[in-house]
Amino acid sequence: MLETSYDCSQRAAPSRFSTREIATKLSINKSSVAELAKWVPESEYVKRTPGRPLLLSSHQQALLTRGISKNSYTLATEASAYWLQHYQLCLSRQTITCVLKQAGLKSRSKRKKPLLTDKHRKARRVFAKEYRHWTVEQWKNVIWSDECKGGGHSIMIWGCMTWAGLGLMVYIDGKLNSECYIELLEEVVPGSILKWKNIQRIPPRDKLIFQQDNACPHTAKVTKEYLEEVKLNVLPWPAMSPDLNPIEHVWQQLKKQLYQQRYTINNKAQLIAAINKFWATFPKE
Repeated sequence: MLETSYDCSQRAAPSRFSTREIATKLSINKSSVAELAKWVPESEYVKRTPGRPLLLSSHQQALLTRGISKNSYTLATEASAYWLQHYQLCLSRQTITCVLKQAGLKSRSKRKKPLLTDKHRKARRVFAKEYRHWTVEQWKNVIWSDECKGGGHSIMIWGCMTWAGLGLMVYIDGKLNSECYIELLEEVVPGSILKWKNIQRIPPRDKLIFQQDNACPHTAKVTKEYLEEVKLNVLPWPAMSPDLNPIEHVWQQLKKQLYQQRYTINNKAQLIAAINKFWATFPKE
């Protein structure tokens, strides 16, 4: 029986039957087929192909790669919808990524961008025309500020900067409303100005211009009254324009560094320590 089964296994192998199918055809146990398969020599007719068989043929893979290279579809969801409609094949994001990798291409997540309306675009153009002739010395008067979320553990931070370097940074617990924001400004802005004076020569307070986005706590009536009371000039800011704020580069570097340390940061305390170290050692340049 051993020789007969062996001979049958050799004949069945080139047909690429599964172990179950061969066992059924020969009326023997699957374990016997698996043992016999070890003795079947690999050749151009017998190739062991472990794992799940490919969903797409080589021709279909070439079609998919060509479509992406020609920008017929740039998102995995677009490619999946196209192939489902035209070829009745449901491709997952993982399948598309594997095909791209085999073709030497790289896939990546689409960068998030603010959704701009015509009103937003018009405001951005007005801002650009208004300040296009500002000199470097004039921009040195601006205090740039923003909040940043991320790093896991539900942490939000607020920070500011000028040409002289980073100012103070604070952690925000819970939701930021106008009252909390005013308390934050009362503490952080004077402290940051003092820090910059110790490092570099900066303009007098009445020459400084404070930048903030149009979040509700920033534009609330009580916040505007506070800023007028302390005589802090505010830079008019177009909505949906985080890309115009230089401090965004600081947040990008922070998130990049936290991502590189993701395997060593295991709790909130370690995350806070990593953020504090980043802020304290961030170069002025």
